[in-house]
Amino acid sequence: MSHKNLLLISFLVGLFLTACHSNSSTTHTKEHQTAENKRLEKDEYDEQLERYKQEFEDTKDPALGYVPIERLWNAINYTNTLKANINTMYEGVVWQERGPAYDSVDGGNKRGNTGNEAYTAGRINSVLIDAADATGNTVFCGSVTGGIWKCTNFLSTKPNWQPVNDFLSNMSVSSICQNPANLNIMYMATGEPWNNQGALNGSGVFKSIDHGITWTQLVSTTSYTKSFEILCDAAGNVYYATTNGLLRSTDGGATWITITPTGTNANCTDIEISSTGRLHAAFGFFGTTVYHRYTNNPATVTTSSWTTSIGIRKSATASMRMVLASKGNTLYALTCNSSREVDSCYKSTDGGATWTLKNTSGYTDNVTNGQGWVNLTLFINPDNDNEILMGGLDAFKSTDGGATINRISNWVSVSPYVHADHHYMKWWKIGANRKLLIAGDGGIFYSTDDGNTFKDKNENLRIKQFYSCAIHPTLTNYFLAGAQDNGSHQFKNIGLSYSKEVTGGDGCYCHIDQINPQFQFTSYVYNEYFRSTNGGASFNSVSLNYTGGSFVNANDYDSYNKKFFANNGSGSILKWENPTTGDSSIELTFTAMSGKTPTAFTVSPYSQVGAGKTKLFIGTTGGGLFVLNNADTVTATSANAKLVSIGSTSFPNGTIRCVAVGTNENNLAVVFSNYGVSNVWVTNNGGTSWTAIDGNLPDMPVRWALFHPTLNTKLILGTETGVFVTGSVNG
Repeated sequence: MSHKNLLLISFLVGLFLTACHSNSSTTHTKEHQTAENKRLEKDEYDEQLERYKQEFEDTKDPALGYVPIERLWNAINYTNTLKANINTMYEGVVWQERGPAYDSVDGGNKRGNTGNEAYTAGRINSVLIDAADATGNTVFCGSVTGGIWKCTNFLSTKPNWQPVNDFLSNMSVSSICQNPANLNIMYMATGEPWNNQGALNGSGVFKSIDHGITWTQLVSTTSYTKSFEILCDAAGNVYYATTNGLLRSTDGGATWITITPTGTNANCTDIEISSTGRLHAAFGFFGTTVYHRYTNNPATVTTSSWTTSIGIRKSATASMRMVLASKGNTLYALTCNSSREVDSCYKSTDGGATWTLKNTSGYTDNVTNGQGWVNLTLFINPDNDNEILMGGLDAFKSTDGGATINRISNWVSVSPYVHADHHYMKWWKIGANRKLLIAGDGGIFYSTDDGNTFKDKNENLRIKQFYSCAIHPTLTNYFLAGAQDNGSHQFKNIGLSYSKEVTGGDGCYCHIDQINPQFQFTSYVYNEYFRSTNGGASFNSVSLNYTGGSFVNANDYDSYNKKFFANNGSGSILKWENPTTGDSSIELTFTAMSGKTPTAFTVSPYSQVGAGKTKLFIGTTGGGLFVLNNADTVTATSANAKLVSIGSTSFPNGTIRCVAVGTNENNLAVVFSNYGVSNVWVTNNGGTSWTAIDGNLPDMPVRWALFHPTLNTKLILGTETGVFVTGSVNG
């Protein structure tokens, strides 16, 4: 099978390594790095805002200008209907999960300095410790794009995580809660609220009445796509914090009313129900004034009957987000300034009526490192009102009521290791023993000594978000895969096993030379690459002259003539002249591609070894499709002459994500990742004419395409809801 078919298959495999969609950060501080880790300077976790923007552009409906996320839920339901019908299931493909079930570090970001024994998983926004299990062993977690997972032996050395419901795999789980009045009832809020261009939206609230076994979407909430938190009070009433206000349901989610206090902001960023029954809420986000309000009557409060606290309101120019923590009448609040960093810690000892600024001298440590809009969490020691834990990039503890803080975890180099970017914390007791849990972009970490040491709880939690993978031409079980915020991983084993993180930071596109597999490549964001010349035994960073492109940057490798091609920005591509030996690169700019960003590269599998024998297909934003002839020898001055447009004026004004080549270069397929367009197009005459063949596909992004190796009538698609196949491309 050709190099390109292997690479195309690798993307379909990548979709099934975990339930993949994506996301993530501003550059992380390199504090506490040891000298031996200086070479990891570029292995930074991770740029969430840039990733969100890119995904938004790739998937938005061009006619609407936004992502109609409700269509994803429709597509999931439609796909499930097809899967339930044996006549619509293709029986010729058997899928096997490759995990990883756990991982280790072998050249990627270091995980502490005590042997790098920690495992990582994928991104988690919320955790639920099952109140029906007094031992603390039953735990649910909601991953960003991996569905809901459950563990029944959480306190054991090897947790037995299993997916509870993977039909929600492309939904972003933001918050999970349990009804104290009936522990069999649970609610899950979906959709990340972090940015107005975030594509990881949700479809409202889902409810389980059988202890989390099955989940049903609450139709009353389908219009709410961005969720901060969901909670139940002692009577089972539900409170739902969204970017469109604070909602309440007193009938189990059948109906909702808005209870956002008059005079505040619609963005309800945090809610807390104290043990006293008082409901606290924080309002304001991303450059709006932030407020705290409370009520003693949450079940009946109206928009005009909240109580205004004293001492905590901050103007839009001074703050952009607030999070809360409560323990009886003691509360804490953290606010972030316009630089997205924690600037203030407030404390109240009278149930939130009045607040005092505790860190009057500020903090010398950057808690969130400029990511307070997304990474910020807070909790109080259940036995000590003066001790709090706050998380952002790393975890910090205060033992003097928030006046000063000390770092207690490190994402790189120094123990105790906890993966960067924290979204959830819980400090709770089992009997007389305190337990501490932190969840974030690398999974779940657990401490039994108040954060002096941590152990991961990530084995079997298979929720890494893989962007791509590359398959070895001769070693059956060897491949490389790039994971969101969790590095690039090397797989070598049969079946569901472990992987090694060989390069750190965000892992993106990977390549293995299909003729000389000793040459292997992984990529970080933009045009940052790592190279192995010894079959993957070790990788080294390569610094090229051009560092443009996109966050997850499209590229392809020419195994025939040893060239590398990548997006370098609007109208231009990077050509790496000697990827197997050096770092010489040039920029090729194209007049015909002006205003269009390259988003898909495919080296023709019918290219040959020899000067001028490489043909490169390039897909772009704005529905542009081009072929670059003699790509291996093209220069900056000859680029325009070698580029030919082979697209169609009928193509949508969207993003081409993949160009597939059939048994010859006349048979091509291109797919678009946008909603609201014809997503799949084919030609059998090299691009002279094109036909849209969406057929019975639902309206959803299509990410990849692959022709059958010997049949141009059979096409396989990697889509937002799974893999589809047709045997009648021309039918």
